[in-house]
Amino acid sequence: MRKTLKRIGISLLIIVGLLVIFATFFLKGIVNNQLKKEIKTTFGGFYTLTFQKSATSLSTSGFNVQYQGVTFRSDTSSHSVGSLHPPLFFKAEKLDVLEINVFELLFGSTIKTGRIEIDRPEMIFFVTDDSKAKTNHAEKETSQPIRHIVVGKLNIKEGKASFLADRNHRDTLGTGQQLDLAIENLNLNIESNLNFLHSATLDQFKLALKKLKMKPRDGQYSYSIDQMHFDYQKEVLRCLGLSMEPQGNPVQMAAHSKYRRSVFQITTDSMVYHSDNFRTLKNRQSIDGSSLKLYKPRVTIHRHKSLPLNENQYKRLFHESLLALPLEVELDSVQIIDGHIDYRIYSNEVQPGNLVLSRLNALIAPINTRQRTTIQAQFNGRFMNASAFWLQLNLPLSTPEKHSYKGEIESMKFTALNPLIANLTRVQMENGTLEHIAFSGTGGTLLNQGQMTLRYSDFKFSLTNRANDKRWLQSGLGNLLVRGSNKTDKQGEPLTISYSYKRPPYKDHLDLYAGGLIDGFAQGVLPKLIYQLVMQD
Repeated sequence: MRKTLKRIGISLLIIVGLLVIFATFFLKGIVNNQLKKEIKTTFGGFYTLTFQKSATSLSTSGFNVQYQGVTFRSDTSSHSVGSLHPPLFFKAEKLDVLEINVFELLFGSTIKTGRIEIDRPEMIFFVTDDSKAKTNHAEKETSQPIRHIVVGKLNIKEGKASFLADRNHRDTLGTGQQLDLAIENLNLNIESNLNFLHSATLDQFKLALKKLKMKPRDGQYSYSIDQMHFDYQKEVLRCLGLSMEPQGNPVQMAAHSKYRRSVFQITTDSMVYHSDNFRTLKNRQSIDGSSLKLYKPRVTIHRHKSLPLNENQYKRLFHESLLALPLEVELDSVQIIDGHIDYRIYSNEVQPGNLVLSRLNALIAPINTRQRTTIQAQFNGRFMNASAFWLQLNLPLSTPEKHSYKGEIESMKFTALNPLIANLTRVQMENGTLEHIAFSGTGGTLLNQGQMTLRYSDFKFSLTNRANDKRWLQSGLGNLLVRGSNKTDKQGEPLTISYSYKRPPYKDHLDLYAGGLIDGFAQGVLPKLIYQLVMQD
């Protein structure tokens, strides 16, 4: 019995010794060769990896490959493969592929690895169109040994990123510094006929990127973000220091155009977006979010009034435009904190007319194009840096042609309107107080009807010539024609003014509301006969 046990023990020791010798001298080579073979067969030489040094090891947790001085390339001329698998280029100090499952590699159809570490890479990504993101099964390789790639953790540290347009590899869409990326439980379905972005699944995707700059060659604007943080699990996107700037002089861009248009300059201290389901956005199905907050946005709008409008183009209402978006939107709220809008309207004068809204706070909720609910938008702030105002809009998505609004403007001097009026109309406000304006109205697709109460006193103005000199005779006659103070009823309260305005189809939603308010104000300050001569056809 003892001899039998001794023989069994010796046999086991011999077997273990042979396995150790096999694993040490043969298995690493077999696994390494099998890994290279399956990758080459699956991707058809689309990806190539070169390196200065490499080392392989085998442990109880799996097979490990470590590279130094890495260069990773893609064959971008192979569109049949590139349409499914993302073109990617990078150089890195170190690339570690750790804990590869040996059994799955040798006997299965999955490459399963515990960790991938990439240190200080300089990466190039290609941004492709949806039309290039799909292909037919018939285009795929006939031999497909790898069906899935599973990565437990993928970490990229202290990288740099460049984003190129797939249609033009010389068009650098953007660059970013200090890239840190952490992905958990990534599963790539190689068999899918969809682009990997749509077919991949994962549990976590954390991204941190600094100094992101985007300047499309064919675009009119450049974009930058000082810092961006994205957490897929927590469904939060945070950005600091956002800006959108024209790729040229904004005044010249507004002036040198066939038709009148707006040119924007936008900066925002920070933006925080909380999503309800980032998966739907990843798959380009819908935008589902709980909140979007913009802190201290600064918007400057340049527009040249001497240019003609495109009378063949119908301008949608604000909420009509939302229904025309390619994605459904279900967003609980949009909030603006301490915003600033400077609307600059240029004519043939040296200085533009400026409409300024400052200390602007807004709450817009909800925005739901799927269920077509009513958007309630509330704004408050300072008008022309001189007076408090508030405005409320009700915009039903189910019946866009039936919307309403109301608001108030508190006390201000008439002279505070000069930055807007003087350079556009040659009318200079000289005296008086605009004590209060209250208005409410309903709008249709083209028609705006409402009511206004207007309280003001001691109103005086002057007319100027091209040299900005006062035209005394015309100014005197003008002040005789207008009302110096608002009309009142027997109790001394301001009379209610009913106004109506029909926008041309080629003018926008802002013109629809502004046209009605201007009509109401004109009725308040002009005698009826003068109003009919000036304001009506």
